[in-house]
Amino acid sequence: MCTKEPVLAFVDHANLAYYRHPQKINRRVARYISTLADYNLKIIHKPGTLNRADALSRQPDYNDRKDDNTNTTALPDDLFIKHIDSLTLYEKVATAQHQQLGEDIKNWAKQHTLNSTNHHWFKDQCLVVVEDNNLRRELVYAYHDIPTAGHAGVSTMLFSISHDYWWPNMKHFVMAYVRGCATCQSNKVNTWPNKPPIFPITSECDALPFQTIAVDWITKLPQSNGYNSIMTVTDHDCTKAMIFIPCKETMGMEEMVELYTKNIVVHYGLPNKIISDRDPCLTADLFKELCHTFRVKRNISTAYHPQTDGQSE
Repeated sequence: MCTKEPVLAFVDHANLAYYRHPQKINRRVARYISTLADYNLKIIHKPGTLNRADALSRQPDYNDRKDDNTNTTALPDDLFIKHIDSLTLYEKVATAQHQQLGEDIKNWAKQHTLNSTNHHWFKDQCLVVVEDNNLRRELVYAYHDIPTAGHAGVSTMLFSISHDYWWPNMKHFVMAYVRGCATCQSNKVNTWPNKPPIFPITSECDALPFQTIAVDWITKLPQSNGYNSIMTVTDHDCTKAMIFIPCKETMGMEEMVELYTKNIVVHYGLPNKIISDRDPCLTADLFKELCHTFRVKRNISTAYHPQTDGQSE
């Protein structure tokens, strides 16, 4: 690898020509010095414009796009056309007052203390808009849909329009317009999303009474005849009927099974499925074994999903 005559290397990176000079280097470069020591190499700096080896990166037909931004207007007139039109809207509103001047504005003048200046009606400094939905929709469009408006929300819209115009129930009109804007609905984040039930429990076909039940408890009641709670058993699939069984809040799993047997099993038999929350009586290992022995399915709700036993709730 080492030659008697040095190998000349022409580079367009001037810093490489000083790699033999004393200097402070980082460890990555220091590890590479042992590799460079095996080569009799002489690095000569040559600017890229004079370096023939640099031809691939300096193609003669390469367009450097120096003239891309010549004669460019940052804010062209077409962005302000709607704003210019909004000046004519003021004239439309003023003209509509004369064309449709009737009992409406006269009644508004009494109810909302309007004032007349230069034959035009104002609410403070705001021009009154007559009862014309097309004209009002055109006004809201100018403050909401044009590129410089940016599809503002209800509060921003009311703040902007109320500087120039006024009409009764303007807030409800603007709110209905913004909520019905397809662009806003498809692009803006919905901060109040609907929460449909997650995997709702559907009823079984040809279900019999109390074959699928939902069990829950009503606790913290005043004591009566030694009882302070009520166990509710709901027929989930068939009749939607409910059976209320008085019990105690400190009742264990054995007492719960005994009450259910005396009040329901003797009339309807064993259920096929039990829907419930994560009550200790229903999550006990013994109750789990009983359900497994009698082939009763358990459908216990997960955390923060009360819709599982929504009927009993």
